[in-house]
Amino acid sequence: MSVPTHLSYSQINCCLSCPLRYRLTYIDQLDPGFVTESLVFGSAIHQAAATFYQSCLEAWPVDLEAVMDV
Repeated sequence: MSVPTHLSYSQINCCLSCPLRYRLTYIDQLDPGFVTESLVFGSAIHQAAATFYQSCLEAWPVDLEAVMDV
C-alpha cells in the first residue's frame, strides 16, 4: 500500500466519519454505482453558467431560454 501524497478535507472527513467508506472510495477506488441528485444539479448549473459566460466572451449573448435548454 502506498502512502498518499495529498489528503483533502473531504478525504480526512470521510476517514473520520466512516473508515470503511474511506477505504472503499479512496484506497480500493470502487465506484458507488450511482450519482447523487445534488451532483447532477450542480453539474447542470455549472454547464448553464459556462454556456452563458462563454457566449458573453464571444459577444454572442444567448437568451434565457437557450441557457435553460442547456
